[in-house]
Amino acid sequence: MKFSGSGTLSKMKYEDIIVSSGSLRMDGDIECLGFRSSGSARGEGNLIIHG
Repeated sequence: MKFSGSGTLSKMKYEDIIVSSGSLRMDGDIECLGFRSSGSARGEGNLIIHG
């Protein structure tokens, strides 16, 4: 899952790698297979990476 510019993720389990270039906000616990950011990422909750 790719984000360019700005985006918001809500509490969920994603069967994908999250790639963000820009601004990303996370609300709640996020589970994913990988995470990469080349901008700002902020949020509340846990970031759980399986991979």
